[in-house]
Amino acid sequence: MQKKMPLRRMLTISLILTCFFAASAASAKEEVIKYFNPAPVMSMDDTAELMNMSVYLGNLEFLMKHNSALKGKYELKIADNIFTSGEDCLTAVASGAGHFAYSGTAYMEQFDDAWQMIQAPEMFKDFEHFLRAMGTPEWQEVHKRLEEKQGVTILKWIGPIGNFFLYTDKGPITSMDDIVGQKIRYNNGKGFAAGLEKMQVTGVGMPFTELVSALQTNMVDGALSEVYAESLYDLPRYTKYMVPISWGMLPMAIVVNTEWWNSLEGREKEVFEQAFFAPTTHNYFDELEEKHMAAWDANPELELVKLSSEEEARWRKAMVETREEFVKNSDQDLVKAIARTRDQ
Repeated sequence: MQKKMPLRRMLTISLILTCFFAASAASAKEEVIKYFNPAPVMSMDDTAELMNMSVYLGNLEFLMKHNSALKGKYELKIADNIFTSGEDCLTAVASGAGHFAYSGTAYMEQFDDAWQMIQAPEMFKDFEHFLRAMGTPEWQEVHKRLEEKQGVTILKWIGPIGNFFLYTDKGPITSMDDIVGQKIRYNNGKGFAAGLEKMQVTGVGMPFTELVSALQTNMVDGALSEVYAESLYDLPRYTKYMVPISWGMLPMAIVVNTEWWNSLEGREKEVFEQAFFAPTTHNYFDELEEKHMAAWDANPELELVKLSSEEEARWRKAMVETREEFVKNSDQDLVKAIARTRDQ
């Protein structure tokens, strides 16, 4: 007849098994997926790029917590205090120091000169035109070069950081001549620099972190900025005038480390793709841009500059001339791909 196991021994075995399973769980630690953010997360309240990323990061984090393919296997870590520039974040993803980040064409210029033409004035009608151009075989080759040479995959173009408009504290402005000689900050994009030179404006390239102090000390008279960053830079305090003619846009993408992305398999990769590909946000931000401009116009202490039709035509003609001059020495197949997708 088999003897019953003493209670003390049963408790001892139970404790050993508990410790064993706890150790097993610890050994199956969640993989940390690191996202590099080139600005404090607090600016998600203000800028289109970070408001935009909040949608994708929120979607990814939800799926990591609740989807059976990812639950208990992955953890999202937002690293926003390591790098202060988009160029640094992109380089870090290329090196494998992080898994993914948002990036823009201006940051990609460090790897490939082809991206320089994206910010040339009047290059694209709108973001839909940009997407059509990026889908052409010619531009897909540029994407492929980024993968093969730098180890960075452009996962999805999610929207523009915004159209860039001229903000200045010097006015009134009734013509192009009124901005000649002004000192205007831009984000180091070569296309923007060409536009400023065409307008006989002194372009001052500097990081976004230095703009407010430059405005306070009159180092610059204003800036090329997207409307979503008005509150981040406190532009209503420092710049009375806004000229609502776009100098170009800065498209943004979710970029991933190619080796890591290609290592994902099966259902897990499908869920990661769902997190990134399911949302579509750029239409929302197009509407929000219009609301920002209307609010500026409604503020009695500010002025949304309204040029005559003749002066606006003159301004836009100068932008087109800038674009044509800027792309003369660029890959003409890429230029033609943009041109043929303009009115599709």
